[in-house]
Amino acid sequence: MSSHSRILERSLHRPVTAARLAGPTRSGAIRPLSNRVAPLLCGLVVLAAAPAATAQTNQVNIVGYLDVPAPTGFSLIANPLNAGSNTVSEVLTNGVSDGMTLFKLNPTNLTFSANVFQAGAWSNPGMTLAPGQGAFLFNPAGPTNLTFVGSVAANVPYTNSLPAGLSLVSSMLPLEGRLDAGLSFPVADGDMIYRYDNASGTYLVYTYDFGSWTVPPMVNVGESFFVWKAGATNWVQTYNF
Repeated sequence: MSSHSRILERSLHRPVTAARLAGPTRSGAIRPLSNRVAPLLCGLVVLAAAPAATAQTNQVNIVGYLDVPAPTGFSLIANPLNAGSNTVSEVLTNGVSDGMTLFKLNPTNLTFSANVFQAGAWSNPGMTLAPGQGAFLFNPAGPTNLTFVGSVAANVPYTNSLPAGLSLVSSMLPLEGRLDAGLSFPVADGDMIYRYDNASGTYLVYTYDFGSWTVPPMVNVGESFFVWKAGATNWVQTYNF
């Protein structure tokens, strides 16, 4: 097991009720996303518009690309667009460099699987990073952008199954904003959201209790986050085009 894996696992095995989780140390500053929702949608090309399974809805496949910042050190990233089978060899090809390491969480035992990019290839090219999933990225080099190229289907529901307990997830659509009001997250009393802050190497914690947030969480495009829920539920999103 790598030293990075041990650092990440120790951070997750701390009590989730703590005011702040101890995170891995990182250097560099948070960079704002250069492609927000409006520019992304304006730059996309509609390839097809065909009736979906129901007569009331037309499915539209929208194709485009989006840059997600990868600062030096650790960051929580997500793939906002569908591309093939969403393996890392398909979706993480633009902007990656030798030494970058992807860590995916196993929610059953809260351990990470490491995937290293070396000599122009991923050590586990079949690992997926599909929309709705999340991962830690370790970038040992200078700040850069990861360019995701793919599509999003409009006018059809996307469902992300959230387990009870801790999981690492993201929006299944290339949208940003307030997690519940803007991204349709199924919030419930007791929910806790953990966003990772690259600049400080700590987690920003948001708690939902008695019908309100301590502070409403705002999530960026291409950002994943940890969520703790008391019970399993579905996160359903639809982009109406």
